Amino acid sequence: METIKELGQIISAWIIISFVGSIVEFQSLTFSGFFVMMLIFGIILFCYIIAKKFTGYYFSVDEESRIWSVKRYGVKAHQYFNNEVPMGIVLPILVLVLSLGTIPWYGCLQSDLKPRKHKQARKDGVLSFTELSDNDSAVISAVGIGSCLLIAFFAYILNLPLVSRLAIQFAFFNMIPFGQLDGTKILFGNRPLWMILSVITLIALAYSFFLV
Repeated sequence: METIKELGQIISAWIIISFVGSIVEFQSLTFSGFFVMMLIFGIILFCYIIAKKFTGYYFSVDEESRIWSVKRYGVKAHQYFNNEVPMGIVLPILVLVLSLGTIPWYGCLQSDLKPRKHKQARKDGVLSFTELSDNDSAVISAVGIGSCLLIAFFAYILNLPLVSRLAIQFAFFNMIPFGQLDGTKILFGNRPLWMILSVITLIALAYSFFLV
């Protein structure tokens, strides 16, 4: 049941960013344009999610991807919504409308990381269980970002500028330390790693404007 729920969340995010991408890139919503975006973002999301799941497996962590959601809007105890707001759906549409279809927002998924309680060792009769550190969380998120940058690199080599540009933009938006996006986990878990990835992503983003 959890797998079906996760798949539904991923498909929802896939449809939303494909819709946004088709409007921004082609300045209209056509079946062919939407199909192209679905294909490109399907590849990006598949590699991005699989990379994080395999890395999570290495750290004995179960990674579950779902729509980025927000429940608290302030620091005070009473400043929260009764239900989670799906920012991964709201923000892409809001940015698209406010920019009149010229600016995308591709940060739409968050990762819920749950350590597996596998027994690792027995010492003096005490069981040792896995624990999820902030650094582990940062590395798992960083591998997802890195997979997008690798897609961009190989797409550039294969002369697929649209794929390369979208993969870079997807990495950029998810590197922003906002809410439960990957950027937040990387920044607070391993600041040097966040700085290195940010520089690489910004350089790639600047270059992507020349990809036509």
